[in-house]
Amino acid sequence: ENLAHGSTDVLKELKSTSWKPSTSSFEALRLYNEGQQLTQQGNHQAALKSFEAATKIDDHFALALSAMAKSYSTLGYDDEAGQYTRRAMSLSDGLPALEKYRIAATHYQIVRDNAKAIESYENLVKASPNSPVVQFDLGDLYEQTGQYDKAREQYATVVRLDPKFAEGLR
Repeated sequence: ENLAHGSTDVLKELKSTSWKPSTSSFEALRLYNEGQQLTQQGNHQAALKSFEAATKIDDHFALALSAMAKSYSTLGYDDEAGQYTRRAMSLSDGLPALEKYRIAATHYQIVRDNAKAIESYENLVKASPNSPVVQFDLGDLYEQTGQYDKAREQYATVVRLDPKFAEGLR
């Protein structure tokens, strides 16, 4: 419903919007990217520290708040994950579509609304087919919901896109 599932207008908007994180701080962006790389390597504790540092520099960097929430969730800190995902969602109005939808997809995953999370990630995959992170997150959701064949396909795509993506290799 939030992503206008099946709407060609949404996909057109996503494809036409180049992804630009909504921070004006190069250091916050550097730390965010570092956190993303650490996440791909499976080092969630170090990734969390990078995301926390990014949000200390720019406390309105919604994508970093969302990534931090996901790290907290992965590490089993559900209360903190819920707090930061709600904050990221509250800051997502007015962001570029791709970033806004990425935050929503992560939010739905954290609050365990798997149907909305899968729908969100499927739309993101259409708009960003070369993103191993988005492909991995969709595969993870498929695995969590017992859709093992789809999960296997997603993980194979992850490894094809980035052979060093440790979590995808798992």
